[in-house]
Amino acid sequence: MDEALAFAKKHANHTKDYKLYFKKDEGAVIHFKRVDHTNIGKLDLIIPNPDCYDDIISLLMDPNGPKKLYNTFADGTISQVYNKNLLIVRQQYQSTWETWRRHCYALINKTELSDDETAVLFVSLNTDYYNSKIKTKQVNPIIKSAISFNPGIDTSKDLLRNELSKKMYINLAAFFIKKEANCIKVTYLSSIDMNFSATASERTNVKIAAKDILQVVKLRNIFKSNKNTSQ
Repeated sequence: MDEALAFAKKHANHTKDYKLYFKKDEGAVIHFKRVDHTNIGKLDLIIPNPDCYDDIISLLMDPNGPKKLYNTFADGTISQVYNKNLLIVRQQYQSTWETWRRHCYALINKTELSDDETAVLFVSLNTDYYNSKIKTKQVNPIIKSAISFNPGIDTSKDLLRNELSKKMYINLAAFFIKKEANCIKVTYLSSIDMNFSATASERTNVKIAAKDILQVVKLRNIFKSNKNTSQ
């Protein structure tokens, strides 16, 4: 995950090539830019509760943590554990539309950058499994080394579920959580291939990505006071 962390650190910095997409308020702003013909969204979020630092990290490392953020999240399971900071999870998403069922296998890595800053990264794996029609394989357009990591996960137990949903691919989802004196600052980078139709316009893809990124703002309500920490 060294390449992913280096890439995330570089693009977490705000540069002129980022274009403002949506400003919910002063504490929640979304920008986009293109890197290697791929959209990257960046959310700058301020959570006015400095005591929720550890709880935010715990939520992000929880395979079922997304349930608190995404209405489409169904469930998450741990597929493999390397250590407490590095694991592989399978996540399932669905909605009222049967055609919109998505799943992914992702490597999650937590890195303490300093006493008051932590990075939590998600990158999809080259699981190299089969569905009923075609062998699925994805090349990560921004984290080139991702294709070389195939952990050999046994996906046979998920075969039916995998066939009933499409595989989505997390090029990179990176959270930088920094503790300040009176708040927590979160920088979230997102580049996710939802596996939509190839005919979808660039504008449509960005709109969908922005809607997905905006769900992370819910962290502010979840941890808006000390009462919500450690729950």
